[in-house]
Amino acid sequence: MHTIAIIGAGQIGSRHLQALALSNYNLNIQIVDPYAESLKNAQKRFDQVNQNFTGNIAYFQQIKEIHKKIDIVIVATTSIDRRKVVEDLLQQKRDKY
Repeated sequence: MHTIAIIGAGQIGSRHLQALALSNYNLNIQIVDPYAESLKNAQKRFDQVNQNFTGNIAYFQQIKEIHKKIDIVIVATTSIDRRKVVEDLLQQKRDKY
């Protein structure tokens, strides 16, 4: 099972989540956004397209809550926040890609 983290659950992040929901692969998806409302909207968008998703999905408000080993990270934040998010992520986690 591959672990994919999406940092940022706004417009772009939730669309990435929708695309992953349509995957035939068994995925462990972790969504991170500091705003509970953004996480709820991402979950709604996931539910709109989810038909046969067989993996796991979890929603978090802090990067430190996600798994230490992540195969792929999608950083879907605003450009203002992106550098800090990437620096925090690299300090706390080890990613393959």
